[in-house]
Amino acid sequence: MLGQFALPVYAGLGAAAVLTTIFSFAPLTGGDAVSSQSKAVLSQIRAEASFCASNLKDVNCGCFGRISGLVQSETQPKVPRAFYADQQQLARGQALRSC
Repeated sequence: MLGQFALPVYAGLGAAAVLTTIFSFAPLTGGDAVSSQSKAVLSQIRAEASFCASNLKDVNCGCFGRISGLVQSETQPKVPRAFYADQQQLARGQALRSC
């Protein structure tokens, strides 16, 4: 009776062992690089929120700072000889429309 179920049982146990081994290791992307990147994003969000508080009226500055800061903190590879909008103007425009 066990003969016909032996292969699925062993395959299931093998898969469980592999998953347990994989998830027991720390992620390769963790560490100081992630925390320093997070700190940079948070400082950009705070800077945009204080810009909002000192220059804009009737705008939710928490929302504005979060959206504008996240857009400005985003780094994407650039295509050579391509035209790009000013990232600060783009971020603040998106934040104004959203908040």
